[in-house]
Amino acid sequence: MAEEFISLHRTASNFRAGRCLHTHIPTPAASILTCRRLAISDRHLAAGFSDGSVRLYDLPAASLIAHHAFHPHRDRLGQFSAAIVGIILLSQRRLVFASQDGDITVANVDEDNFSEVVARRARAGNLVEDGTLVDFAGDERRWVGLFAGVPGWSWRVWDGETEQEVYAGGSLTDADSVAGWHMLADISFPSVARIAVAAAGTVVGCTGSRVQAMRVGGMVEVTAEVSRFGVAAGRRMRREEMRPGRGVVGSMNWGYVVMWVGGVGRVWDALTGESLYALRRGTGEMRAAASSDS
Repeated sequence: MAEEFISLHRTASNFRAGRCLHTHIPTPAASILTCRRLAISDRHLAAGFSDGSVRLYDLPAASLIAHHAFHPHRDRLGQFSAAIVGIILLSQRRLVFASQDGDITVANVDEDNFSEVVARRARAGNLVEDGTLVDFAGDERRWVGLFAGVPGWSWRVWDGETEQEVYAGGSLTDADSVAGWHMLADISFPSVARIAVAAAGTVVGCTGSRVQAMRVGGMVEVTAEVSRFGVAAGRRMRREEMRPGRGVVGSMNWGYVVMWVGGVGRVWDALTGESLYALRRGTGEMRAAASSDS
């Protein structure tokens, strides 16, 4: 507990004192590839790309330790049907990741031979029946996917141990069905929807107009829903942060909110909303962000 307190206190002090260390991690050289999703743990960083490949990095050394390449003979419907939409970093050196066509892959990394990744397809997607998988998240107990394209089937939940589907339904993305199909051919626009797994088996999903919270432990049920016509408190970005054409990428953990706009990263206190830090060190345009609670 003392070591955890010291680590968290040091992180908070760094933000307030304006200190930040960052490392550039080598990425694929192909200019057409973009990073679509990130997942982070105490020791590893996993990155999923637009071509369906996934790379696992060692965080202390910032070195590549495993690479899973997209199978070139896999059926594709749309240029970006294989683009990665979510990665789950599990214990015991396991990765679970999903692509826009609905495929879910489980990969095991050999600790003695990191270059060898043994991967198997845990679920074969069906774009015609399910629509486009726009986001994927989860933990050891549950995997959750959010689809867009087929009204009435927004959410799908799988048991993380048996890999069996335990729930399918919901209408969160019904209004975004057309946009979901467009993602197969064009990923330059913001994602149709995003989801996050919170504590106590709660999953939160949001689109441009709606937010839903679902409890996925036992019986799956929608516990809360807010539309764009509801009332909420938020921080208004300054005018210079909102220049046209700038993409916004954000992430948060229990204590901090991080947003990247036009290559500049800003950190706020999640509880008070106080602006703590701005990173302006040539990081370039951001495509994905991830935050760790440790």
